[in-house]
Amino acid sequence: MKNRTMPLKALIIEDSDDDVWLLVDHLAQHGFEVSWRKVDTAEQLRLALTEPWDIIYSDYSLPSLLGDEALTIIRECDMDIPVIFVSGTIGEETAVGLMKAGAQDYVMKNNIIRLAVATEREIMEAHQRQQRKQAEQNLKKLSLVVEQAADSVYITDTNGKIEYVNPAFERLTGYKRDEAVGQNARFNTFRSRK
Repeated sequence: MKNRTMPLKALIIEDSDDDVWLLVDHLAQHGFEVSWRKVDTAEQLRLALTEPWDIIYSDYSLPSLLGDEALTIIRECDMDIPVIFVSGTIGEETAVGLMKAGAQDYVMKNNIIRLAVATEREIMEAHQRQQRKQAEQNLKKLSLVVEQAADSVYITDTNGKIEYVNPAFERLTGYKRDEAVGQNARFNTFRSRK
């Protein structure tokens, strides 16, 4: 990412302005064009989550909001936004617990060097998850269309054996699904009963 910039809309859960600027500056130095908002309470977080975000960075120990509480609020909103904890007080055991609860990564404030790499990876993986989700939704729609089609539809394997038939196939040919599946689809060996 050295010679290009990547726009990044970041929600930052942090109470220290200095730490926010260090994070934003680090990302800017590594090719991110960051637009961001800082929140430090549960109410501010809930309000901010009504907007679209590319990524969420969170400190773990804030005076009015703990990291696991923030993560719970984010996931309650059913948000598939990458969450990276950036903290100086997080231990290995806590970090593992947060990742099991849905955080994608954690970076220590005193070793922020891998933040840009983690950010790029999580943005890419979130994009891939969104593409898979969209493909699954499209597949469900296509499946529904095939099931409800008035025309006979059957699917064969590479050897010409029937693997699937829709309800219209059963109505139009007189063959039940379990009778048709496994049969050869060639016209002269598999004909309509009607």
